[in-house]
Amino acid sequence: MKMYMAQDGFRMVGKAWEVRNKLREVTKECGSRQEPLSTLLSRRTTTSTPKKI
Repeated sequence: MKMYMAQDGFRMVGKAWEVRNKLREVTKECGSRQEPLSTLLSRRTTTSTPKKI
């Protein structure tokens, strides 16, 4: 699965199960399901240039 960070937000490319699993990992790492996903992802990746993971 690939995750790109752009100026306007995040774009995840992959099969549906890959994206769901990645989102679960992010929420488990941060320990909070109350916060918006954009906040969780911004904590995880803090660079402003496009990044391929």
